[in-house]
Amino acid sequence: MGVNRIQHHEEDSMNEPIGPGVTDRATSPVGPAAGHHGGGRDATFTVTIRTLAGHSTHERVHAADTVAALTTRAVSYFVARHELTVGDYALTVARLGTTANLDPTGTLAEVGVRAGDVLVLINRAPQVDG
Repeated sequence: MGVNRIQHHEEDSMNEPIGPGVTDRATSPVGPAAGHHGGGRDATFTVTIRTLAGHSTHERVHAADTVAALTTRAVSYFVARHELTVGDYALTVARLGTTANLDPTGTLAEVGVRAGDVLVLINRAPQVDG
């Protein structure tokens, strides 16, 4: 499987890259399962990714995307918009009601991420009072 891609569904980000060298959202490939909403490994679905500051984006993802890859792409997106600082982040699932980090080596399907889930970016660096 090639490079996994996510699509940003915000009107003001229509010309921002969604993957290496890809800027055309109308023709951007999201993989061989584009438009497929079944439960298979290549199923695509939409999730919301939020920062603790309240910034969010709706993303179309593949069930086979790894948590680490999605985290990296989401952090890059928010950093480029000056809505997040560069750092070491993890994703959690708001629906679960815990701050447990998703396993970065797992796929979204393997860690139980579902269509419509809200994923929250959490800074993994320890908080330091200064």
